[in-house]
Parts: sequence; structure tokens; C-alpha cells
Amino acid sequence: MSHLSKVQVAIRDIDVLGEALRAIGLRRIGEVAENYEFADTFNQCDVIAVNAVNRVMAFKFVDGEAELHSNLEPGDFEKTRDELLQKYAVLLLRKTVEQEGKFQVQEQETLPDGTVRIKVGRWV
Repeated sequence: MSHLSKVQVAIRDIDVLGEALRAIGLRRIGEVAENYEFADTFNQCDVIAVNAVNRVMAFKFVDGEAELHSNLEPGDFEKTRDELLQKYAVLLLRKTVEQEGKFQVQEQETLPDGTVRIKVGRWV
């Protein structure tokens, strides 16, 4: 039995969101050849992604922030959401550093507890 969840998430950059979805193994609809039919809740979303067993994570942008809709089981939802938000944050930081041009990512490591440490430096 699927469980429908909806939460507010701090995601604003749709391009970085697409990269983060791919990085955690989700396929964004429009980038795959398959045809899907979704419940109305998902059809109203701006970005729809599916996992390997066709469970859905969808994002609707409202007032510059995303609402996350999903039919993942609660445990899977929390794990996937946390993984996605971490990957999104890392990719957004790297994109921002690159665009600003004043700093450079010098080192990135994933600690045993899953925390990502990024060292950014500036050459003067």
C-alpha cells in the first residue's frame, strides 16, 4: 500500500534539483522514454521523478520554494528525502562557488556518518 506524503523543502534551483535526482538514482520524467500515468497530485507538479520500482517523488514550485510530494513508504521517503537534500546542498554549493569565481572547492570528503565536508579556499 502506498503512502502519500507532502512536505515543504528548501529547493529553489530546478537545474540543480535535476542533477541531484540523477545523482541519487532517480529518473526524471521527460528524460526517460517510458510513458507514465500519475495521480492528479503528481500531474500538477513541475518536476516528477521515479525510482527503480516506479515510486514517485514530485516537486511543485510555489512562491519560489518547492513542495515535495511522494508515494514512497514513510521510511524510504525520509531516507530518500534526506539523501536528496544533502546531494542538492552539495551541488548547489559547488555551482555557487563556480559562478562566483572568487573561491574554489579544494577538497570534498564523505565522513563515516554520511556527513559531507567541503573545503573551499580563496587564492589571493
